Amino acid sequence: MTARRTIVAAAIAGAIALVAAGLSAGGGATRSLVLDVRFEKTSFVTDDVAPKGRSVGDTWVYSGAVTRAGAAFGRYEGVDVGVDGKIQGFVRTAMLLLSDGTIAVQGGGGNVGASGWKPGAKDELAVVGGTGAYAGVRGTLHVVELSDPVMRFTIKLSP
Repeated sequence: MTARRTIVAAAIAGAIALVAAGLSAGGGATRSLVLDVRFEKTSFVTDDVAPKGRSVGDTWVYSGAVTRAGAAFGRYEGVDVGVDGKIQGFVRTAMLLLSDGTIAVQGGGGNVGASGWKPGAKDELAVVGGTGAYAGVRGTLHVVELSDPVMRFTIKLSP
């Protein structure tokens, strides 16, 4: 084997070892975050357009303090817009503004079942991207109410 071929073979072997080490260290693995969000009544605003009650065009704007393992970790900011009068449907767009980056989420739902869809099966949002430590992530955000006004977010992220 020539010196050049030996160097190329060594470089390829080194690259394979680096990729294998990254994969075994979780470089491509799904990771989870568990966050608690305390929504603030002073940061919750509803614009109830006619007709009175949940209807198309209503808007809900809200925010809350985010903690991770009891320590301050950021803010949650979101907006819901009523889009479907038949199921009292809404579309949600929100951001987690965290100490090490942001996570963007989207989703929706409704309060009344229709056309084969049933509300309440899962309160889940799609993670559609992020910045900083969360750049390029995708995944899901699952919501569970711990108490009023505290929610637990379990976020599963994939690179």
